Amino acid sequence: MSKISEIISKQVVSLYEAKIVGTVVNVTFDEKLSKLKSFIVIDENSDEEYELSFKDVYAEKDSFVIKNQTKLKGVYFEAFSNNPINKICLSVEGEVLGKVTEIEVSGEDVTAIILNDESRVAPAEVLACESVLIINRGENKVKRAGFAPRAKKVSPDNIVVKIQEEESAFEEKIAPKPVQLVPPRFVAKTLLGQISLKTIKGLNNEIIVKKGEQITNKVLERAKLHNVLNQLISQ
Repeated sequence: MSKISEIISKQVVSLYEAKIVGTVVNVTFDEKLSKLKSFIVIDENSDEEYELSFKDVYAEKDSFVIKNQTKLKGVYFEAFSNNPINKICLSVEGEVLGKVTEIEVSGEDVTAIILNDESRVAPAEVLACESVLIINRGENKVKRAGFAPRAKKVSPDNIVVKIQEEESAFEEKIAPKPVQLVPPRFVAKTLLGQISLKTIKGLNNEIIVKKGEQITNKVLERAKLHNVLNQLISQ
């Protein structure tokens, strides 16, 4: 039995290259938070981030041991952990149950999600986890699919009108205006160069940025990895 806080900051050692290839800074789980899938590893020499699958760990004691560096897969800025630590836990009725502070695992199996009041949530109680953790307790279990939006019915008349509008636009050579999609990370990017108004801490109370320090790309990436980017944006 181990805890996520004990996994974070462990070094990753490659046997073939005989060197330390990175440090674990976060983890990923399956959708139901029942299985530990992989580790997010950062090479502090190059600031490159990698993903290490749980099944590719050759051995684990004081460090994670892998056979060779090919076990580390490259990740992009958008590919982040679904680690629920530091996220608010809500019931399906909207009751705030607390904040996730720890996760216990046995091998790859998640055994318990621990809240700030030391109460425990079983993986079987998890309904969904995105920006908040939603759990479903009690006798009347619900399924996430039951809350999915229903597809709207489209009448044949509406389809004909739509086709006519498109043909008219084509004949008049009016190009449709592109939809301007703003990536979620755009909001965070606007913080670059600004001064943090408060000290932000992540997992294990690791300092992401101190009050009065400048917000850099590295600060933004660390904040996202530790699920505290919203604290930077809202300050």
